[in-house]
Amino acid sequence: MDNKEPFPRLFNTLGRVGSILGVVGAVLLALSLGDLKTFMQAYLYGWMFWVSMTVGCLGWMLLQTLVRGSWGFPVLRLLEAGAKMMPIMGLAFLPIIYAANIHMLYPWADPSIVNGDPIVRWRAGWFNVGWFLLRNVVYFVVFTMFAYILPYLSREQDRTGDLKLIQNRTNLAAAGFVIMVLLATFAITDWVMSLDPHWYSTIYGFYFLICSGLSGLAFVTLLACILRITGVKPYADAGTPGSGLINRQLTRDLGNLLLTQTMVWAYFSLSQFLITWSGNLPNEIVFYVRRNQGLLSWVTAFLVTFQFFVPFLVLLSGRTKRVPILLAMVCTMILCVRVVEVAWNVIPMFHPLYGGLEAQMQGFVFYVAAFLGIGGWWIFGFVSHLRRSDLISLTDLAPVEAVHHAA
Repeated sequence: MDNKEPFPRLFNTLGRVGSILGVVGAVLLALSLGDLKTFMQAYLYGWMFWVSMTVGCLGWMLLQTLVRGSWGFPVLRLLEAGAKMMPIMGLAFLPIIYAANIHMLYPWADPSIVNGDPIVRWRAGWFNVGWFLLRNVVYFVVFTMFAYILPYLSREQDRTGDLKLIQNRTNLAAAGFVIMVLLATFAITDWVMSLDPHWYSTIYGFYFLICSGLSGLAFVTLLACILRITGVKPYADAGTPGSGLINRQLTRDLGNLLLTQTMVWAYFSLSQFLITWSGNLPNEIVFYVRRNQGLLSWVTAFLVTFQFFVPFLVLLSGRTKRVPILLAMVCTMILCVRVVEVAWNVIPMFHPLYGGLEAQMQGFVFYVAAFLGIGGWWIFGFVSHLRRSDLISLTDLAPVEAVHHAA
């Protein structure tokens, strides 16, 4: 963005709303401290959604820097701001480390469970508090390194005009993307899969990555569409309909990426289910048994319908992807369903095989409070990072590519 352009009112409003939600959510969450176990369970759920958003933004930032596609130029600074929340999410992980240290939340951290379960005891060489802490330090240090070095090189490119930095960024992003995929696979095993001492899935890491990518892309696409709708320059030019960085071609590209992500999510989800169903092993089927009893079976049906069928059919329409307001509505739906999906993945890990949704959603208010509290401060930090640099790179070659692509 040109330095003379004012900071968009949308982001000012978003920052204020985020800070309010952060305070309200933190106060409500603090009320659950009397029941520390419920507090930690709710906290992990809220943290998981927003760390997934952060990983998604980091992944798309790395991919855009690697391929330098015109589709990512208008939203690159948004992706960078989301990725820069990684160290904050690392600090926010400290309560979870504390929960593991006091033998709460994770079964493998409880000596009584380890001593009485041969499977958990056999895995103790990997799943113990010391190694858990060390691995997570590595995750967040490496993620943070890529989240900050690439935007720094981009700003240096703007400051000096040295286009040789483009290739340096590309080379770093290529290595970073591979490393991120590997580390994220280990991370989701530590964060969620290990909540069940016996269940495992070899595709769960890729499933987490595609879910994170869907969240990050839907979030920045939603913001880009709103910037276009409200006529914020240079995303839109009020004097010339259809002009600006967010034009019909760009929204179509972003919509096609969302469509692709939706299909890949369905592929991974169905693959995991079919492999589990065909094997029919007790330690594997427990994941789906927990999520298909009582009212939870309706939540599963809701996810299948609104995480795949509805967005898939809607995004097949070219008009949906060309009209910003329609694409923004689809992005909003995807983000709302992602909130439910994270709950569907995480919360049943905490409870035995109950038959009703009421038991699965124990402490529902505190789960909502954790989501709003952590999310509010995430949004506030996201906006704070956006303020620190121009919203559009001044020297990147992508504007030239975008003109030819739109033509």
